[in-house]
Amino acid sequence: MNHSLIQPLFDGPLDIVGDVHGEIGPLHALFARLGYDERGIHAERRLVFLGDLTDRGPNSPSVVQLVKSLVEAGRAQCILGNHDLNILLGKEKHDNNWFFGREFRENGVVIPQVLADAATREMVTCFFRTLPLALQRPDLRVVHACWQPEMVEIARTASDAAALYKHHRQLIEAGFVTRPELDPVEQELERQNLNPVKVLTSGLEARVETPFQASGNRRRPSNHTA
Repeated sequence: MNHSLIQPLFDGPLDIVGDVHGEIGPLHALFARLGYDERGIHAERRLVFLGDLTDRGPNSPSVVQLVKSLVEAGRAQCILGNHDLNILLGKEKHDNNWFFGREFRENGVVIPQVLADAATREMVTCFFRTLPLALQRPDLRVVHACWQPEMVEIARTASDAAALYKHHRQLIEAGFVTRPELDPVEQELERQNLNPVKVLTSGLEARVETPFQASGNRRRPSNHTA
């Protein structure tokens, strides 16, 4: 079996589904609109999910369980997105409180969400460990953020996204020891742009002259942008 983080993409016609972010109701509605039955079967096409299955929406566990069942049945493929990566790495972020069993507040208002218990956390992380970073066939490539050829080739030789991320994070941090001239922005850019898992799941970043305000009242690190 091919355990590479770059996997072959289905042949034939596809429906490619972007970030679901816990929106189980709209996902079911989309399936119906596209002509899939309740088992995720279509007469002519198959599904490919671009990652970011979780966070923000009301029911991330149900989305993951549904996509997991489709992938395991051979009716769909799915890649890892940056939100999925954060969960896989155990990183607590602004909008993944549900995974840690805590309420999510936006501008002081509790957003109704299904909260994960221990069994759900195990199900989600086990599934995310199986996901590749990208899919490809001769006429089509699928990646969550950025198809950067050098980073794709590094990922092609690996089988564990979390381990690959941590390995390159350690290499990057070690390089800072001999380069004290790097300012905090330059260090953050290297953490992003030199880590193949970060590049494929959240893209390349560059420094800009003026900091900007991102959506959701969250700031990116000063003086650079995605």
